[in-house]
Amino acid sequence: MNTIFNRLSNKRLLRLGSMALTAMLALAMLAAAFPQTAQAATCSAYYTVKSGDTTNMIAHTYGLTWKQIAMANNIKSPYKLKVGQTLCIPAQGGTAAVQPGKMTAIANGNGLRVNMSNFDRRYIWIVKVKDTRTPLGTDYKVGQMVVPGKTTVSGFFNLPQALRKTPFLTVCVKNSTTDQKICQQIAHKM
Repeated sequence: MNTIFNRLSNKRLLRLGSMALTAMLALAMLAAAFPQTAQAATCSAYYTVKSGDTTNMIAHTYGLTWKQIAMANNIKSPYKLKVGQTLCIPAQGGTAAVQPGKMTAIANGNGLRVNMSNFDRRYIWIVKVKDTRTPLGTDYKVGQMVVPGKTTVSGFFNLPQALRKTPFLTVCVKNSTTDQKICQQIAHKM
């Protein structure tokens, strides 16, 4: 009788142990599925990940190293980011390290010349043009410019057909990494 009781007790213990182990594994997997957050007190800013972002690119924007971004957000190897993920920018950094720089534009006939200078780092800028006669008018992307740090760069772009006879234009350049935007209203010399 004792041997039957011992066998039943051992089976129950094994079943209970198995259930406890399964529950612990499920909790561990559930905890890993939720994003790890850094302490709010150490964050000087927050950044929402966009398509194509890397820890290195984001770190460069804020004057940090990729390791600082990874450590502040508990990102482990292979250091993959998810679009829409909110990252803590650690206090050693600051807000965007991009210096304001300068953009000037001249529209003449069918073309647009954009000059950019005095930026502290290399960035890609998206160039857009808008008819100023309508406040909610359409933005036309006319191209992009790669602007190396501490240099002056000129770019020439064809104006869209719809804007070739518009007397005034708004020209904007938007930093594809930091979303910094610089706009200028100009007279169109036709």
